[in-house]
Amino acid sequence: MKRIIIFILSAAAALSLCSCARDSKPVAKHIVLISFDGWASRGMDVAEMPTVKALMDEGSWTMHKRSVWPTSSNKNWPAMFAGTGPDINGFYSEKEGEYGSEKNIHGFKPREELSNASGMIPTIFSLYREKYPKAEIGAMYQWEEIHDFLDASTLSVELHVGEEAGAHNTLCEAAVDYILKKKPDLLMVGFNHPDSEGHNWGWYSDQYFDILKEMDAHIGSIVAALKEAGIWDETILLLSSDHGGTGRAHHGSTIMEFETPFVICGKGIRKGYEIKAPMMQYDVAATMAAAAGIEPPQVWVGKPVREVFLDKRLSSVKPVPVSRKAGHVVVIGMDGWASEGMDRAEMPNVKQFIAEGSSTMFKATVIPSLSTENWASTFNGLPIEMHGFFSEIGDSWRAPLVIPAVLDERGITPTVFTLARKHYPEMEMGAIHQWSGISNLIDKDAFNHYAHLSFQGVCDDAVEYIKAKKPGLTLIVWDEPDGAGHEYTWFSKEYFDKLKELDAFVGRVKQALTDAGILDDTIIFLTSDHGGTVDEAHGGTQVSERFSPFVAWGKGIRKGHTIEASMIQYDIAATIAAALGIPAPPEWYGRPMSEIFE
Repeated sequence: MKRIIIFILSAAAALSLCSCARDSKPVAKHIVLISFDGWASRGMDVAEMPTVKALMDEGSWTMHKRSVWPTSSNKNWPAMFAGTGPDINGFYSEKEGEYGSEKNIHGFKPREELSNASGMIPTIFSLYREKYPKAEIGAMYQWEEIHDFLDASTLSVELHVGEEAGAHNTLCEAAVDYILKKKPDLLMVGFNHPDSEGHNWGWYSDQYFDILKEMDAHIGSIVAALKEAGIWDETILLLSSDHGGTGRAHHGSTIMEFETPFVICGKGIRKGYEIKAPMMQYDVAATMAAAAGIEPPQVWVGKPVREVFLDKRLSSVKPVPVSRKAGHVVVIGMDGWASEGMDRAEMPNVKQFIAEGSSTMFKATVIPSLSTENWASTFNGLPIEMHGFFSEIGDSWRAPLVIPAVLDERGITPTVFTLARKHYPEMEMGAIHQWSGISNLIDKDAFNHYAHLSFQGVCDDAVEYIKAKKPGLTLIVWDEPDGAGHEYTWFSKEYFDKLKELDAFVGRVKQALTDAGILDDTIIFLTSDHGGTVDEAHGGTQVSERFSPFVAWGKGIRKGHTIEASMIQYDIAATIAAALGIPAPPEWYGRPMSEIFE
């Protein structure tokens, strides 16, 4: 079944669009994204795709772009368009939910203050429309649910051709005709292959490779149309995919499902260049935005792949200078501490920090909202797909389930503590924690003092250590109120009793800093890995599990400030680094919450 939808923006609608884009010059007049559902990096060495391989020679490419987890279509198409993963954009559930189509609704609505007028995280299509109100913008695709991810009201033309046999030929013909007639400024063409063949016959089967050969021919036809239309020399072409596959499935955590190709070529793009930087799915949108001269919104976590551009203003970014904010930093983690219920919690010390510092109750966990995934992201500044720790499958907290995309010379993923040790070789650093899993996530070799102790023991040891050593950086992590939440449910009397005990421990840590004579030169960060539910669980996408507090207090911290920026778990590492005067590494996806500093 073919569906054609044409949208014409009214003058009033155009005037109502926000002007959040920086006034910068686009690299090319036309941008075309062609994406293939289920196209994996594995097998590209034997795939008969001469057009793709010629475009790789003419442009820049990587076979190591990582999909967001879970490696399914309704998480990765939105990430490709909206510069964020499901943790922020809300496209997570495959079940009936709050809004959208029956098959691909948002598992949860994105926060209203981060959304545009359509109730979505801004997409590359909506941002392009904002900057270029008269632009010709088209989206053509096979899989019907892609409509939900586009913010279709910003399109000039939308075409859904369906998934029937031969529909991919119809899609290619329509794209060619549209290019010849309209010369679009921005165009997305989405094929539903080789995903169909992967599910029916298996990834890397003969049928899978046969359809890739046909897809390659379609790319050739679209490139020929761009040349015939006279716009090839002013075009940037991108090739991408949502996920790979293994056997007859995807949705899991194998490297065959995670890694997909990315190719970019055309005006202003380096030729014959293999991309060195790690790349995530949401970097596709950010790279398109950079090519279009568009400054993406802060809510986007995607980063442009700058190394592909010839223009030095895009390919090289001057590091933002950072200065050390305090001589001492204390990071306090409370496992399972949810934002929900803070109005009822008896936590006078924490609430004093909130009143006298900067805070948010909307720090988003990475999905799934589990401890291993989130503590790892807290410490290494990376999304789970990059650091590879997945506790849902066995004891992955003991070692990454997936090969990490960022490794140091020792073959491990560096943490903020690794950076602190390199930056300040003589600095006293200590880590004291309750849950044993923390030991594998922090780079223990970076610390002078390390202790794995009981609930009470963590507090006692931290207090004595601070008074004796006056450390420059201290990590203190309790495995509560997570334990109470699992045993009695989150927001039970026992949960709140445990928060009261933790607050008293926080007070003791503050007093130790006072006794050591270093409180006035200290920043304290309070945070959590996830929240929980009244079902004694976490790991899902309910509001009570997804949002947890982040509080900053002390020297150089803004007082009584509510953080306005979108914040996700891996931003904590970058914020700790900023407090220590350490620039965040370019590989990190975490961003410092700079607004908290005076």
